[in-house]
Amino acid sequence: TLYHAASATIQELTSDPKHLGASVGYICILHTWGSEMNFHPHIHMILLGGGLTPKNEWKDNGTEFFLPIWAISRVFRGKYMDELKNLWNTDQLEFHGTAEKYRNHYEFKELIDSCYDTEWVPYCKKTFNGAQSVIDYLGKYTHRIAISNHRIIHMDDEICPLLHIFIGFILAFVVPFCLAHIRSGVL
Repeated sequence: TLYHAASATIQELTSDPKHLGASVGYICILHTWGSEMNFHPHIHMILLGGGLTPKNEWKDNGTEFFLPIWAISRVFRGKYMDELKNLWNTDQLEFHGTAEKYRNHYEFKELIDSCYDTEWVPYCKKTFNGAQSVIDYLGKYTHRIAISNHRIIHMDDEICPLLHIFIGFILAFVVPFCLAHIRSGVL
């Protein structure tokens, strides 16, 4: 759902002549945790600064980012919420723990309404300065591990206790075998 909504948002906005009028290449990286080791699914996305027009000609807007933040926010929210409602309508959502109340149609509708009432704020970074900065950025997010050495308290033949981390918590970050760790958009 995150991938679909993010991809559809970029494709819709970049193909619109108001913003660029071209098909751009992009890379998406899924993260399931935040810097505080909390469950925080989100996507990092890198876009090319231009793309191919329907006439197969390169078009860009110079060095400035060409998509308004407000447009990304509203289009992504609409697409993500449509995906979520579709999953609900086709009984593909599972609710556990504190989310079990959303099995009830009225509770779920209230959640949906509150999501539409909330302003979604995407974070967009300044344009990269060359290929090496893109590689450095990608490396930080694709080759970092969940348990770094400083989180291990001690280790012997019997036990390896971890600081504030439990195996069940770590397993929440394991990507199922049928999903790719890195996906890319059209180029």
